[in-house]
Amino acid sequence: MRLILAIRPLCSGVHIQSLNHIRPIFQTGSKAAKHKKKVVRKATTAHDTTAAATSGLSTSPVVATNGLCQKSTTVLQASSGTLNEHSEDITVTGTRLSQTRLNEVTAGSTLDAAQLRARGYSNLGMALLRENPAFSVPSNSPVGSQGSWGAGQTFTGLLALGDQRTLTLIDGMRMVGGATASLYGAGSGSQVDVGTIPTSLVKKIDTRYGGAGAAYGADAVAGVVNYQLDDHFKGVDFNAQGDWTQQLDGGKEKIYLKYGTGFDHDKGGIVFDVEYRNADGLVYNDRRNTIGSGAETYLWPAKTSDSPYYYVLTRNERFSQLSATGIPLVNGNLNPSTFGVASGGIAAAGGGVLQFSQDGKSLVPLTGTVTRSNYYTAGGNGLSFEDYDQLYTPQQSLNLTTLGHYDFTDHLEGSKNCLLICLGE
Repeated sequence: MRLILAIRPLCSGVHIQSLNHIRPIFQTGSKAAKHKKKVVRKATTAHDTTAAATSGLSTSPVVATNGLCQKSTTVLQASSGTLNEHSEDITVTGTRLSQTRLNEVTAGSTLDAAQLRARGYSNLGMALLRENPAFSVPSNSPVGSQGSWGAGQTFTGLLALGDQRTLTLIDGMRMVGGATASLYGAGSGSQVDVGTIPTSLVKKIDTRYGGAGAAYGADAVAGVVNYQLDDHFKGVDFNAQGDWTQQLDGGKEKIYLKYGTGFDHDKGGIVFDVEYRNADGLVYNDRRNTIGSGAETYLWPAKTSDSPYYYVLTRNERFSQLSATGIPLVNGNLNPSTFGVASGGIAAAGGGVLQFSQDGKSLVPLTGTVTRSNYYTAGGNGLSFEDYDQLYTPQQSLNLTTLGHYDFTDHLEGSKNCLLICLGE
């Protein structure tokens, strides 16, 4: 194989050229050696042709000593032009900021303050639930699986692993758990009520999925959520907003006033914030025909029915062993009635038992069609859980927050956060 070899030392060059029409070129001491072979058309001269005729051998290369630098430059320029025609642009970006191994290998996402303002969120837990599909419905939130006994709290849970496996940080520091110690409380860990974090001070929310348990512990197996507060805010910000459903109920309000200033040539700063939030809430019977007692649901057939089915579609399901006003008991039997017959309560004249009236001054019969279940009736005036099952939990809170920071040096900063929360419903 005949080659054209171009060698470019710092101050001189040697050019060896074949007399064949087309041959590949390699360059020593240049970047072209790292690429594939490039085809360059032969540059012939009268001197090369004369030398070839004299030798009479087509297999012998000719060493050119005259015009050495010029010929070498010509071949190199031709090779460079060929490379440029087939080259691709590669852009490499990077950062000089220090990165830990945890950040490099862990996937994550960010929700910034601009998106929170654009969507008008008044609850950070609901914002994450709607904006990030990695968040699952927690054990306590304004909506979802909290059932009838929601405490008005908002937890966050990643990857459906449980909200007790999601760690909550504020500016990189752990926050005190807010789970209610109650018989009807939800969750068994140290979940944080993120509904108490003021939305007006959040700069961004960073989320890291999984892989954080080795660094933070078992409460970070599902991931870590870090709420970064804006302790460098300057100026005055006042905002008031309200919203409601399409049926003009379930109203929500949020009002906040924020003030921030710097001192000591902006080495330090302090931010004051007052935020009030309120949500009226909704129960199932606020949507009576959709999800409330007016909606059809599966229930046992009437006790006197000859239906062959175990369940039938029925409206207005009622609980027969409890009453919103109370059922007086006359003996130690826990249930006031057994399939419509008084067992622990006071027997009514027409069957069934008596319950207290709405004003508590008299006794009225507990009515309803007795079913094949001892605990439920169809229709009547028994207890309707749909009057208490919460479609959206009512919430009310007042946040008084103070943030401060001071830069002692370029590498040493002190900060102080003070958060006072007054909860209503």
